[in-house]
Amino acid sequence: MASPKVSIVITTYNGEKTLKKALDSWLDQTLDNYEIIVTDDCSKDNTRQIIAEYASKYPEKIIANYMEHNTRNSGAINKGVEIARGKYVAIVDQDDWAEKTMIEKLYCAAEREAADVACCDITKVDEEGNFLAVESGNQKNPTGEITYDKRKLLFVAPGSRLCKIFRKDFLEKNEIEHPDNVCYGDNYFMELVAAHCQKIAKVDEPLYFYRVSIGSTTRSYNNPITYDRVKSAELMLENLEERGFLNNFREEIEFRFVELFYVNSINAFLFGFRPAEINEIRYLRSVIKQKCSDYRKNKYFKERISNRNKLISLLCDISPFLLCKSYIIYHSLKRIFKRDREGNT
Repeated sequence: MASPKVSIVITTYNGEKTLKKALDSWLDQTLDNYEIIVTDDCSKDNTRQIIAEYASKYPEKIIANYMEHNTRNSGAINKGVEIARGKYVAIVDQDDWAEKTMIEKLYCAAEREAADVACCDITKVDEEGNFLAVESGNQKNPTGEITYDKRKLLFVAPGSRLCKIFRKDFLEKNEIEHPDNVCYGDNYFMELVAAHCQKIAKVDEPLYFYRVSIGSTTRSYNNPITYDRVKSAELMLENLEERGFLNNFREEIEFRFVELFYVNSINAFLFGFRPAEINEIRYLRSVIKQKCSDYRKNKYFKERISNRNKLISLLCDISPFLLCKSYIIYHSLKRIFKRDREGNT
């Protein structure tokens, strides 16, 4: 039997509520020769039973793999890619789905243009599958041959890995994988793709459906995986520096580091913890002072960061304690005003 054209890698963890819909979607793809690799990261619910059921029913299509210990998703992704036999690899989530033509269209685009990566757009939906928005697979659409200027844009906004296929030998040659035992590894992974890819093909259709789940692990209060957001950004900067990309793309890479490590993480530790995680916010501030003290002069920071986040980062620069106190006062006033409005209705 010929090797698969594409390997679809699905990693799972406690995905019993959504996995069947995802598997049905990927089994319904129109491409004539592909495989589905489902790698379970030590689920505690009925996920493994669902995988076993589908693997038994579709042995010619589905390969089941079970991790021996939880790898915080990153190891499960890397193992799935390692097992993959396809020329191209798609790495998708357990609670999302796709148009039946997605993999075929991406494969044809990648083959036609001899691309390292092929991407499409994303349709964001709520937990019931209702439409929310269409999002471009690559901001500013830096596709085709990747010139110096296009690579700058890729470093600044590499896009999501979910709506893409990657040539497997491209990933192997450049040692592009997710960091070991770290959540939020997508940020790290996509920056390495941005650093090394030579050509990107684009299908201008929203073919991937991304479920925005309010109750997901990345949206709950005091979630310990939030600390991995910081670790992933640090590893990203360290790896890109080791590979020599800071020399030619310093402003772009430092912006991305500031965005992920500082701006986004301040918000996560301020709004995602009860009480706010002030010690971690202090750590963020100390690292930024050491590594990117002039970040506010960065042209991408000026252009791309919202005024709200510019203010939050400025308050953190001045004093993490002041930032957290300002947040408490702000929300106390909001509660008072809300109570007053409700009392007057």
